[in-house]
Amino acid sequence: MAASGTALLTLATVLLHVARCQETMDKGKDSSPLRFTYHLYNATINENSAPRMYVETPVKMGIKATDPLWDIKYNVVSGDEDGFFQAEAVQIGDFCFLRIKTRSSTSALLNREVRDTYTLTVEATESTFDFQAKTKVFVQVLDTNDLKPLFYPASYNVAIREDTPLKSSVARVSATDADIGSNAEFYYSFTSRAHPFVVDPFTGTVSLIKKLNHTRMQRYDLTILAEDRTKKISGVQKFGNVARVTVNIQKMPMGSPVITPPPKPTISTDGKVTINVHVEAGVKPVESLSIAGGDPHKCFEIIPLGVQGSDFQVISTKRIIWSQSPFGLNLSLQAKDRSSPSLLSPVAQVHIPAHHYSPIAFFEDTYIVTLSEFSPPKTHVVKVSVTPVPYNVTFSLKNNPDSANFKINPKTGIIITTEKFDYERKDRYEFDVLANHGEAETHIVVEITDENDNSPQFTLTSYQTTLDENTPVGSSVLKVAASDRDKGKNGFVTYAIANSGPVPFTIDPFTGVISTSEHLDYELMKRRYHLRVWASDSGSPFSLVSECPVTITLNNINDNIPLFERVGCNVTVPPDVPIGHTIAELSAIDLDELQQLRYVIESGNELQVFGIDAVSGAVTVQQPIPQGASSFTLRVVATDGKHHSEASIVRITVTNKGDDATLRCLETGIVKQLTDKLIESIKPILINQEEDTFSDIHITNRHSPKFNMSIPSSIDIAEDHPLNSTIVQFKATDNDSGFNSKLVYTISSGNEDGCFSIDTFSGDLQLVCPLDRESKEFYILNITELILYCST
Repeated sequence: MAASGTALLTLATVLLHVARCQETMDKGKDSSPLRFTYHLYNATINENSAPRMYVETPVKMGIKATDPLWDIKYNVVSGDEDGFFQAEAVQIGDFCFLRIKTRSSTSALLNREVRDTYTLTVEATESTFDFQAKTKVFVQVLDTNDLKPLFYPASYNVAIREDTPLKSSVARVSATDADIGSNAEFYYSFTSRAHPFVVDPFTGTVSLIKKLNHTRMQRYDLTILAEDRTKKISGVQKFGNVARVTVNIQKMPMGSPVITPPPKPTISTDGKVTINVHVEAGVKPVESLSIAGGDPHKCFEIIPLGVQGSDFQVISTKRIIWSQSPFGLNLSLQAKDRSSPSLLSPVAQVHIPAHHYSPIAFFEDTYIVTLSEFSPPKTHVVKVSVTPVPYNVTFSLKNNPDSANFKINPKTGIIITTEKFDYERKDRYEFDVLANHGEAETHIVVEITDENDNSPQFTLTSYQTTLDENTPVGSSVLKVAASDRDKGKNGFVTYAIANSGPVPFTIDPFTGVISTSEHLDYELMKRRYHLRVWASDSGSPFSLVSECPVTITLNNINDNIPLFERVGCNVTVPPDVPIGHTIAELSAIDLDELQQLRYVIESGNELQVFGIDAVSGAVTVQQPIPQGASSFTLRVVATDGKHHSEASIVRITVTNKGDDATLRCLETGIVKQLTDKLIESIKPILINQEEDTFSDIHITNRHSPKFNMSIPSSIDIAEDHPLNSTIVQFKATDNDSGFNSKLVYTISSGNEDGCFSIDTFSGDLQLVCPLDRESKEFYILNITELILYCST
């Protein structure tokens, strides 16, 4: 029995796979179930890897074998023109791994410097059902530190004079390493130190450090090693190449100019340096004097004196930062004559002792400034100053993310804004100001004050709800909600209904809950109410308002009883009245109009002589009038299924044969009464229909601001005008109301040096830095007034 079961299972498996094969042949190879886990794989391998080394990948490569009968093989079909790689398949469980390795041939070695990437196309073939699939493998060849630095050129030949100044650059060698990253870094060094030169380990610059003597040594043969940095750190010594540098020493010619006597500097009280230099000519007149060294910041210039060309004056043209040179400066001076080639004088060293100065400092260690978030770009922030005032000071901002919103005038120290501010996004800025590139430093704190620039925002763009009529007065209908991004009173929200006409609803000013304020009647009142709900903040000087529509629809409920149009009917009929004759037609009105009215004879028809149409209310004779019957009193009621009307009495009197039937009823006038009442109830609705299109003037910004025409277009002020005093007050008006009439003032152009400041709100123009008519005679300022728009 077990064997039979095994046979059946095997047969079922074979049949299943036959069906799959047939399906595969029907669909074609495009629908192959073979699927790589990714369309593209990223892999890495080191250059110079040994044969049969596998690439590394962050994810597993291959195909999930969903069928146990699959036999999958992998082959590299393109992208490997040099034949470096081969693919192999490794089946583990239900996954067939794709592994790529270098071939076994030792001649096929990867070289990153020749080629650093390969994009391989790998094809998977399944032999049982002839399935195929392809994927791509991007192989990155990683650098190994396999190359030495190489010099180009490998030899150098230079000639220098024996009077060459110390620290002068003699030559510069250059090497390169084809590796990348840290593998390409190397040091320069001499293989021997028995010479008067040093080499910069990073730049390869060869400099002189000892005096030369042509008589003692006419030539130096230097060997410079470019040594791999990574190898050196790991303990491998002298992994690199060398370059040869030949330095020929030239004898100083006779008859060169000479600087004599030794120059002596003089320093003024404000730190200016002056050096008078006399040069004795040699065989030819003196052509020039130059600074050979000791002036890295270019603080000095040389001015020729007299007509003989032998006297010069060295003066400082920039402020010398003595804190950076506490032991003074050593200038190297050298003269040149008019020979061809020119003869140079020996270098004369001039020591300039450090000037005993009082270091500059800012008046305040920290400046704390308050700015409104309404402040437009180019708003004056603060003026920083130093003491004592040097003859030349430069201000700059120390870069950080906050300083990008500000700009400083390098000469006056006036800081202005460059961007708009938003208190809700960022309410504090901090940055540093430097004087003379770090000689003094101060800290600036700019605190942004919150302004009422955000209007309340409702959580929904509109609200809708339904409400049953006859809901008790004071019942909650729905709740609206709004929030304001401002802080304090500027963000405190209250609610109000802004409809111009009366509505039967009220709103809680603090919670936003809308409640009924009157009895609601579907039949006698509006059936849909469009409320205009305002959310207002409590900001100063003006509050901001947002409006949201709220639609409330009344539901009709069955709350009215039917009412007959005619009551108290008196009918006369002859005893031989025919069967089916209509003796009276009764009708009732139901204001709810929710259900069809039905009519019934409540009493007085025990003999079933009369009948009534349940829909139309027609009373008819349905049986002959019994002998001797003289009258009948019928009570007829109308019902809507829930409410019953009051009974309408129909009195029937039997007359003589041959008489005509008669009918007399009392009219209730209910139709006219209801019509008049409905007209009265909708009069307020008709009067206030314009409220749906009404727009408040405080919300709409219709007008542009205008300057007061009395403001002068030209103003004359003295160059000694007091600082921080008002020059003129600008005034502008805006015919809008509320927040839309609030203006701010800014200097939009012409204030590049920041000497003027305008109060953002009052329009007062002030002078904040000293004026100098000799350097600038006039300013053209463009003053702009801006309307404040609230954020939405």
